[in-house]
Amino acid sequence: MKMAVAFVLLSTVGVLCYSMGVWIVPFVSAFGLAYAFHVPFKKLSVIFRISEFWSAAIMVLSVVSVVALLAVFLLPLLKDAVLVLAQRLPALLQTFPSYLNDALHGIAMTFGIDRTFDIGATFQSCLEELTSHWIDHISSFIGTGITLIYAVAFIFMIPIIMFYILKDWRKIETSFTAALQKIVPPFVVELLGKINSRLGSYVRGQMLVCVVLSILYSVGLFFVGVEKYVVCGIFSGILSIAPFLGSLIGLLTTVAMSLDAFTSTQQYIVATSLYLLIPFLDANFITPKLIGRNTGIQPVWLLFSICATAAILGSAGVFISVPLAVILSTICKELMKQAKLGG
Repeated sequence: MKMAVAFVLLSTVGVLCYSMGVWIVPFVSAFGLAYAFHVPFKKLSVIFRISEFWSAAIMVLSVVSVVALLAVFLLPLLKDAVLVLAQRLPALLQTFPSYLNDALHGIAMTFGIDRTFDIGATFQSCLEELTSHWIDHISSFIGTGITLIYAVAFIFMIPIIMFYILKDWRKIETSFTAALQKIVPPFVVELLGKINSRLGSYVRGQMLVCVVLSILYSVGLFFVGVEKYVVCGIFSGILSIAPFLGSLIGLLTTVAMSLDAFTSTQQYIVATSLYLLIPFLDANFITPKLIGRNTGIQPVWLLFSICATAAILGSAGVFISVPLAVILSTICKELMKQAKLGG
């Protein structure tokens, strides 16, 4: 009976959230931010002996200030990078080194395949295909009056919702735990507790990883000769939350911003090597140290999560692929443990 009631309640909430459409996004975003910062929120309240009201207010103001500063510096960077990529990258691709095309032709010939290559023309064709409808989509989006309403919702609703969730976090946590203990079996409660522990460790550790990688990228890009090395470094560090795709976007943005500054092919090679070396250091040293090996994910799980989220949610889904992989791997490990104990 209890399970039936829980199923009905979850189904009702799911249908309601689906019916809300895009309006559910501010609530989900605010809850995600509150979940990420609820531990610092608790420590702030205890260390400085202030009420949860003021602790929540300070935490929300801090998050809003950091996001605003990043937006001030990063949005112009993205704007300039997109313009440079759209205007100059096609011409740059036409001058792609011919010896790489000859090398690929030689490799193909060793396998008995007589085929010529033109990497620059291929990349240019793919770029034109990807960006051919951007202007139409952006114009259509801006032309709708609902755009202003969405902007207001994201700018004003998220901090307000986050504040009230943080302020009442203890009550929410206690009530949710008590309800779970009455409705679901003890095994499910224990499983959700382990998911919460691993996911919380990942989220808080990933924020530290982003800071460390931002510093490493900034220092490395300074020696490479990138003019806006700090902004490019911070942008690349933040994008590290998206495996593989984040490094690629960071590299393309950095190269786009440095087309005038780079004077030799070696600078492009060094910049590319930097975006290969730092992710390697991150995967093998930085992330295991700051997040912990207990939240480590097998490459198979990670690749599966990336493909699944990208297929369902598009490229934006890649940014939540690792948290989903943490949840899936935890569930599977616990189910396997239960199966062994049962056997």
